[in-house]
Amino acid sequence: MRFLPRPSGPAEEGSAAIWERLVHVESMAQERDLRYQQRFDAQNTALDAARVAAKEGVTTALIAAEKAVDKANIANEKRFEGVNEFRQTLADQARDLMPRAECEQRLTQLSTQIAALTGSSRAGATALFGWIVGAVGLVATLLAVTGVLG
Repeated sequence: MRFLPRPSGPAEEGSAAIWERLVHVESMAQERDLRYQQRFDAQNTALDAARVAAKEGVTTALIAAEKAVDKANIANEKRFEGVNEFRQTLADQARDLMPRAECEQRLTQLSTQIAALTGSSRAGATALFGWIVGAVGLVATLLAVTGVLG
């Protein structure tokens, strides 16, 4: 693109050198414009590539974070299942096992009953001996009456 017309004629011979200089400056400006445009295009291309890479990176990070949250939730569920099982075991023990005070009361009652039975066992043995002697006497009397002993 030229801004000035090319000089023609002898009067304009001095201005021809100036004109050549302007043409040279204009061509340098066009080269710079081209270079700047190429740089701008390269920067835009690089920026677009960086945007795409950043978007992919963010997407990948979000997916990884979602997977980590899912794993953490599963781990929490397993832990809570264990805690619930432990709570259920404690509830079963509280329901099924006898309290200490009640156990001591029952042991005291049983000890008293055993002591009472121990003291009465001699009396029971004496009574049993009396029954045995009476039974032997009855059998001997029946045999004597029937004449078997005789």
